Amino acid sequence: EVEEKVKNYDLGLMINSGLRIKGKPFPEVADAVHVELEACRAAEQEIKRLKDVMGGGEGVENANDQIASTVSSLPELMERKKRVDMHINIATALSDCIRARNLDKFFEVEEKIMTK
Repeated sequence: EVEEKVKNYDLGLMINSGLRIKGKPFPEVADAVHVELEACRAAEQEIKRLKDVMGGGEGVENANDQIASTVSSLPELMERKKRVDMHINIATALSDCIRARNLDKFFEVEEKIMTK
Protein backbone atom coordinates (compact mmCIF):
# COMPACT_ATOMS: atom_id res chain seq x y z
CA GLU A 1 0.00 0.00 0.00
CA VAL A 2 1.39 3.37 -1.05
CA GLU A 3 0.67 6.28 1.24
CA GLU A 4 0.28 9.63 -0.48
CA LYS A 5 1.80 12.66 1.17
CA VAL A 6 -0.61 15.56 1.45
CA LYS A 7 0.98 18.97 1.25
CA ASN A 8 -0.70 22.06 2.63
CA TYR A 9 0.04 25.51 1.23
CA ASP A 10 -0.73 28.99 2.45
CA LEU A 11 -2.67 30.32 -0.52
CA GLY A 12 -2.33 33.84 0.84
CA LEU A 13 1.36 33.63 -0.02
CA MET A 14 0.44 32.64 -3.54
CA ILE A 15 -1.99 35.51 -3.96
CA ASN A 16 0.59 38.01 -2.70
CA SER A 17 3.49 36.48 -4.60
CA GLY A 18 3.69 39.19 -7.23
CA LEU A 19 2.83 36.79 -10.04
CA ARG A 20 -0.18 38.06 -11.94
CA ILE A 21 -1.76 34.67 -12.64
CA LYS A 22 -5.16 34.85 -11.02
CA GLY A 23 -7.80 33.78 -13.54
CA LYS A 24 -5.24 33.06 -16.26
CA PRO A 25 -5.33 29.90 -18.41
CA PHE A 26 -3.02 27.17 -17.18
CA PRO A 27 -0.43 27.57 -19.99
CA GLU A 28 0.01 31.25 -19.05
CA VAL A 29 0.36 30.30 -15.38
CA ALA A 30 3.03 27.74 -16.26
CA ASP A 31 4.92 30.34 -18.31
CA ALA A 32 4.76 32.94 -15.52
CA VAL A 33 6.02 30.44 -12.95
CA HIS A 34 8.85 29.43 -15.32
CA VAL A 35 9.92 33.07 -15.81
CA GLU A 36 9.93 33.63 -12.04
CA LEU A 37 11.93 30.43 -11.50
CA GLU A 38 14.53 31.56 -14.05
CA ALA A 39 14.81 34.92 -12.27
CA CYS A 40 15.47 33.10 -8.97
CA ARG A 41 18.06 30.89 -10.63
CA ALA A 42 19.81 33.94 -12.10
CA ALA A 43 19.94 35.52 -8.63
CA GLU A 44 21.36 32.30 -7.19
CA GLN A 45 24.02 32.22 -9.92
CA GLU A 46 24.97 35.82 -9.09
CA ILE A 47 25.37 34.84 -5.44
CA LYS A 48 27.60 31.93 -6.43
CA ARG A 49 29.65 34.23 -8.66
CA LEU A 50 30.13 36.72 -5.83
CA LYS A 51 31.11 33.88 -3.52
CA ASP A 52 33.80 32.87 -5.99
CA VAL A 53 35.02 36.47 -6.19
CA MET A 54 35.27 36.56 -2.40
CA GLY A 55 37.49 33.49 -2.60
CA GLY A 56 40.16 35.71 -4.10
CA GLY A 57 41.32 36.72 -7.49
CA GLU A 58 40.22 39.51 -9.78
CA GLY A 59 37.40 41.85 -9.00
CA VAL A 60 37.41 41.63 -5.20
CA GLU A 61 37.69 45.40 -4.80
CA ASN A 62 34.82 46.06 -7.22
CA ALA A 63 32.58 43.41 -5.71
CA ASN A 64 32.12 44.95 -2.23
CA ASP A 65 29.04 47.00 -3.16
CA GLN A 66 27.52 44.08 -5.05
CA ILE A 67 28.15 41.76 -2.12
CA ALA A 68 26.51 44.14 0.36
CA SER A 69 23.50 44.53 -1.92
CA THR A 70 23.22 40.78 -2.51
CA VAL A 71 23.52 39.92 1.18
CA SER A 72 20.77 42.39 2.08
CA SER A 73 18.50 40.87 -0.58
CA LEU A 74 19.01 37.25 0.55
CA PRO A 75 15.93 37.06 2.84
CA GLU A 76 13.72 38.39 0.04
CA LEU A 77 15.28 35.98 -2.46
CA MET A 78 14.75 33.04 -0.10
CA GLU A 79 11.07 33.97 0.38
CA ARG A 80 10.63 34.45 -3.35
CA LYS A 81 12.18 31.03 -4.03
CA LYS A 82 9.88 29.47 -1.44
CA ARG A 83 6.83 30.93 -3.21
CA VAL A 84 8.09 29.82 -6.63
CA ASP A 85 8.66 26.29 -5.32
CA MET A 86 5.11 26.28 -3.96
CA HIS A 87 3.75 27.40 -7.33
CA ILE A 88 5.80 24.75 -9.12
CA ASN A 89 4.56 21.98 -6.82
CA ILE A 90 0.94 22.99 -7.30
CA ALA A 91 1.36 23.54 -11.05
CA THR A 92 3.00 20.13 -11.43
CA ALA A 93 0.15 18.41 -9.59
CA LEU A 94 -2.41 20.30 -11.68
CA SER A 95 -0.55 19.49 -14.88
CA ASP A 96 -0.57 15.78 -14.02
CA CYS A 97 -4.33 15.89 -13.43
CA ILE A 98 -4.92 17.90 -16.61
CA ARG A 99 -2.94 15.45 -18.74
CA ALA A 100 -4.53 12.41 -17.08
CA ARG A 101 -7.97 13.69 -18.10
CA ASN A 102 -6.83 15.06 -21.51
CA LEU A 103 -8.07 18.51 -20.52
CA ASP A 104 -5.13 20.06 -22.31
CA LYS A 105 -6.54 18.78 -25.61
CA PHE A 106 -9.97 20.20 -24.79
CA PHE A 107 -8.34 23.55 -23.99
CA GLU A 108 -6.57 23.57 -27.36
CA VAL A 109 -9.82 22.83 -29.22
CA GLU A 110 -11.66 25.47 -27.20
CA GLU A 111 -8.97 28.06 -28.00
CA LYS A 112 -9.20 27.23 -31.72
CA ILE A 113 -12.98 27.61 -31.64
CA MET A 114 -12.79 30.90 -29.71
CA THR A 115 -10.29 32.44 -32.14
CA LYS A 116 -12.39 31.69 -35.25
